[in-house]
Amino acid sequence: MATDHKAMLEKLGIYLDKPVTICGSRFLEDSTKDLKIIIQGESEEFGSNDLKLRAALNLIESFDFKFQEEDDPYIRDKTYITLIDLIGAMIKSYWLDPSMKQKMNIEVVKDFIEFFINEKMHESRDFKGLLDQEDEL
Repeated sequence: MATDHKAMLEKLGIYLDKPVTICGSRFLEDSTKDLKIIIQGESEEFGSNDLKLRAALNLIESFDFKFQEEDDPYIRDKTYITLIDLIGAMIKSYWLDPSMKQKMNIEVVKDFIEFFINEKMHESRDFKGLLDQEDEL
């Protein structure tokens, strides 16, 4: 039986002899809403944050709104603001300025972008290659 599972996973491109990261969420009230994301690949970093970032970018790039827009003309905006809100919450969790805790997540993103630009970080070699990645979408 175990070899059947191994063969099935390998057909899906998941190899048991390589490290795997599994992320997701559980809904105790309704298990049909559970979500599991399996990430597997070569990582350059402890904790596989490079793979998680690549997976997140791939998921974001895979959004297709054409059918949802018929029912909800604001679905793109709602998706973008949900992503921005989560980024704001992440920034809040590490930013040392206590006043950030009182701000809305979207304001935190705005402040972060202003800080980033005012400090000219967008011009540094460390960040310049990360910006304006239009051709990859």
